[in-house]
Amino acid sequence: MSKMLKVNKTLSIYNSKGSLKKLISNKDIYFKGFGELYTTKIKFNKVKAWKKHNKMTSNIFILSGKVQFVFPSASKNKKIIFKKLILSSDGRNHLLIPPKYVFGFKGLHKKESILINFSNINHNDLEVENFNLNFFDYKWN
Repeated sequence: MSKMLKVNKTLSIYNSKGSLKKLISNKDIYFKGFGELYTTKIKFNKVKAWKKHNKMTSNIFILSGKVQFVFPSASKNKKIIFKKLILSSDGRNHLLIPPKYVFGFKGLHKKESILINFSNINHNDLEVENFNLNFFDYKWN
């Protein structure tokens, strides 16, 4: 599999007692091992940006709510272009982020949104780069 962003649909199974949503399996082609699993919350219209993992592969799942992800990258003329993805708990809600991608995200749900990150390695402050919110000239509208 190439080193690119990928959005996958999670498998939902429904029955009269409730439902089940399969997030990830060691049989999935994007499974790169297990390091840690954590949740994070983001409030409506709040932004968490910018970060880049140099070794970590993140499997982000939207447990509840709706979240906009933004990925800046340089084009051939060195101008920054921004790729935007919106994920929610009721649709495609698995985002695979390989190492070396800079990203940020914004809560779009009126209350708060809850995300899960299933990563292939444990968090390490030496592995991640954090950038100031104003590092990129991006309008979070």
